[in-house]
Amino acid sequence: MSMSIGRVYFSCVALFILTVTGLTGCGAGGTGSGTGTTNPANPTNSSQSTHSISGTVTSGSAGMQNVTITLTIAGGASPATVTDANGHYTFTGLANGQYTLTPSAIGCTFTPAGRTVTISGGDSSSNDFTDATGSLTGYSISGIVTVATSTGPGLTGVTMTLSGVSLATSTTTTTDANGNYTFTSLANGQYTLTPSASGSTFAPASRTLTISGTNSLGNDFAATTVAPAAPPAAPSSISVPASSMSLVSYTISWGVAAGTVTNYELQECTNPNFSCCMPTCAPGHACIQVCPTSVPTVHTGPELSFTTTKLFSGNDYYYRVRACNILGCSAYIAGSNGTLVQ
Repeated sequence: MSMSIGRVYFSCVALFILTVTGLTGCGAGGTGSGTGTTNPANPTNSSQSTHSISGTVTSGSAGMQNVTITLTIAGGASPATVTDANGHYTFTGLANGQYTLTPSAIGCTFTPAGRTVTISGGDSSSNDFTDATGSLTGYSISGIVTVATSTGPGLTGVTMTLSGVSLATSTTTTTDANGNYTFTSLANGQYTLTPSASGSTFAPASRTLTISGTNSLGNDFAATTVAPAAPPAAPSSISVPASSMSLVSYTISWGVAAGTVTNYELQECTNPNFSCCMPTCAPGHACIQVCPTSVPTVHTGPELSFTTTKLFSGNDYYYRVRACNILGCSAYIAGSNGTLVQ
């Protein structure tokens, strides 16, 4: 389902049929205009008083708009109306008698499953139904993670985990460069937010919140950095593809390092001993080896992978990675093979 803040989506098909059966004692009328109200009966006897049946269809605490409500009259037509912006519907021009209301929609269940309504000299209101699946979705949970206090700078790269009974499995996102995060396309229900980042503790450690017909904002956390006791261990592994076509991206990935990690440093070289020397040849002259003063570092950050694209074919590229924090870096771990760009 798409994730757009400010839009409302339904996980079930919003087609509600309210079937009304009974002897009305009057003729059939027209169909609804989409305003939430329709007049299914137009008695030819102007002295016969008529009444209305009305109610609201909701999911959570929000009304469900544009729900089709069909009124079936025994031996007559089947006029329809559409719920308004607040989920309200009304049928007017009804004579005394007994009617049965039944909502239905693909993928939804309702409380109650049906209603029997008797009109006897007056209108019948509050014939309401609730989508028991809580399928009205499109809400969001958002906040910011800051350093030390609520007024500190935003902290990037914090993993935010969202769990709750409305989710089949927990889901995660990462704070952006300003420490902001957002979860979207959420249904009504209770959720738990938990932040995590290597070398940090958070206040509060988690938050429990409830979505009920509106977005949940301001779910903020303050991070405190815990000084590491030592540099981290080397990453547990590194994976380098054996070959790639030129102009085609390929990805180098590595495992998590034990200990407190601030960032990983990935280096790239054209030979496996990481001297990175390249022969340089000029017409009429002998070739010489040109060696850089240091091995090029192609990526630095908390991520566990890096994607690159090579423009030229015929070269092998070798990679090694290490983990670092404020106290230093681990030893490098190198891939067992290079990537031949063809």
